[in-house]
Amino acid sequence: MTQEIYNNGPITCGISMTNELRNNYTGGVFVDKSGAGHYNHYVSVVGWGQTASEVKYWIAQNSYGPTWGEEGQFKILRGENNLGIENLCFFGVPSDTWTNDIRNKTLPNAALQLQPTVTAEPLNLPKYLSPSHSHMTPNYCDASWAFSVLQALADATLIKSNGQISKLFSAQVLLNCGVGTC
Repeated sequence: MTQEIYNNGPITCGISMTNELRNNYTGGVFVDKSGAGHYNHYVSVVGWGQTASEVKYWIAQNSYGPTWGEEGQFKILRGENNLGIENLCFFGVPSDTWTNDIRNKTLPNAALQLQPTVTAEPLNLPKYLSPSHSHMTPNYCDASWAFSVLQALADATLIKSNGQISKLFSAQVLLNCGVGTC
């Protein structure tokens, strides 16, 4: 996970969103002790770190908006598969279609891939992140899968293009096209 984030930017991971995390998280490193293991939510894992007391954590961007957690993000224990965050992760590697203005073509290497866990510490992570948007308003719609995938893909595109392509992909358009539902 760390290697993919370091090389290409944020990835999408499924988690078991507990009531404790959803309703009570305000900051710090979240450690679930309930043993929850059913995937019911997706987040964009944007980085990792370690506290002064050497507790390793993932940094994830949630789809609850900037008023939730730490400006829309949360830290969760790393290396212990807390809430299942290290089991069900996906990433997309954007193909360079902007240099030669390639449009509306299927490229041979364009695929969503399952990323195995790799342990490598970062040297310097680029600071390209989409702003946190809430899928909770105006009505609750748990389309976290759409928000997290599109957010990670937008961030990866921004990184791969060296800041040239800065698009926020629309989860609403994805849902309206019939690919998925709330």
